[in-house]
Amino acid sequence: MTTPQHEIALAVEYHNAGRLNEAEPIYRKVLQLSPDEPDALHLLGVVLNGTERSDQAVKLIRRSLQLRSNFPPALYNLGNACWKAGRLTEAATAYRKSIAQDPSKSGIYINLGRCLEEMGDLQEATAVYEAHLRQFGVNGAILYRVTDLYARQNLRQEAVETCRRALDGLEGSAQEREVALSCCTILLNIAWIEDALLAQAYTVARRVLAERPKSVVAFFMIGYYLYSTGRFDTACRLARRVLKRYTALEIAGNNLLRIWYLCRIDRDFFKNLDRLSEKFSELPAIERSVRSSEGNGPVLYFCCDDRYYHHFGPRLIDSIAQTNRDATIHFHVIDPTTATTNAMLGQQARNDVIFNFTSEQTAELPPLLRKGFLRTYYASIRFVRLLEIQAIYGRRVAQIDMDSILVGNFAALCASLPDAEVHILHDGIHSGPSREFNASLFMIDQTPAARRYAELVARYIVYFLFADIPYWMLDQAALYCAHWYLRSTGNAPVTTSVHSRRAAEAIFFSAAEALSEKTVNLDRHLASLTFTT
Repeated sequence: MTTPQHEIALAVEYHNAGRLNEAEPIYRKVLQLSPDEPDALHLLGVVLNGTERSDQAVKLIRRSLQLRSNFPPALYNLGNACWKAGRLTEAATAYRKSIAQDPSKSGIYINLGRCLEEMGDLQEATAVYEAHLRQFGVNGAILYRVTDLYARQNLRQEAVETCRRALDGLEGSAQEREVALSCCTILLNIAWIEDALLAQAYTVARRVLAERPKSVVAFFMIGYYLYSTGRFDTACRLARRVLKRYTALEIAGNNLLRIWYLCRIDRDFFKNLDRLSEKFSELPAIERSVRSSEGNGPVLYFCCDDRYYHHFGPRLIDSIAQTNRDATIHFHVIDPTTATTNAMLGQQARNDVIFNFTSEQTAELPPLLRKGFLRTYYASIRFVRLLEIQAIYGRRVAQIDMDSILVGNFAALCASLPDAEVHILHDGIHSGPSREFNASLFMIDQTPAARRYAELVARYIVYFLFADIPYWMLDQAALYCAHWYLRSTGNAPVTTSVHSRRAAEAIFFSAAEALSEKTVNLDRHLASLTFTT
């Protein structure tokens, strides 16, 4: 005679083989005969959770625990079902109870940590991962999570120490050492990596790259170390050599590779840029509406698409009028609708600022560029159009990000800065050559050296837009690489950086990623201000 245990054993075989549709009716058959069979209740719940019926799963597994409370696997699976059902607090409680009953299972700590992260409880998630490290020893994935969590909690010393633990402890295989290097990239991205730690990472990265010639993180760390120690030319030569190991698809799919792909500083490359004049003819034609090019002080120049104009333009123009009366504002808008064009014509009727604009339509662009890289085009074309903006006004132009408001007198800020031909925003984050020059604020004079720099930046961008692959961050790579090249040939304009704290005297930049968050940040900051002129 077949017993419930025999039936359950057969169902478990099907279950473990992934044949859930065959396991489920057997569990149900057992429960018809023995409604309080805890194993059948628990395992049927697991099946239901695996087939997108998580709420039903929670009920069944809870019932099994009422019948057998000391049941760590059921508590673990209850946590999984609650988490999948979006009941995070209940999931965390179940995981904690499972660990309390049996602390020997690594996966429960990991799931509890991930659940707590999703709940926003970063402090407890960190504590859970640290407990995992004490219980089970060095683990690369956990060390990476802990480094990231300390960074997100602004705990610099703890993040650095965890990264050091990873470099010291993950010595077994090249793959483990890659994880340690990934911990370093977390610190690098927020400017927390210390010189000694970076040098240690460089040594580890060289070993990894020797063993795994296509290790992206090892290549990136070596390149970053060379760049940060004043050997950017060596880093670029390494990049040209290493990038040949990857397919175009691999480069396109990896941000660290794309950054180095965009970096060119060799003389032949820049000589070829001087022969790119015909590529400028492929740019869309510009429509102008310039009320007046006269005025004093820098031209405040903004570039955006139609959507960004509607989200940020009117608020931005109003903030300038309140803080910089009689300033000259120039908007370059991509793909404006008729309504947007009419709205900008309306702005030209103001008597508190001089408002001018130009526009273009991307329907004239090549299809590949329009479909695959339009976001890069929107971000980069501002530095190409800068040449024409300079020609219109014949004086200093300050290119400023659209997702901002002016909160102080910009001319006064300029007067307080060191004398230079080019001013570039500096926020202290040296996370690579495409991040060295922050394009949020770029101010340039009309001197020959400055115009030559602006022209090289424009040609650099046009080359990638029309003759290569224009990956994201092209604009900032162009700013840095063109400047580096001119500096290496003794032809760079006099350049100085404007620290972000200094820029904040006149400009508030929204630091958010999502469009809705940017708008909320700007509105909140605007409401808190008492404007000074």
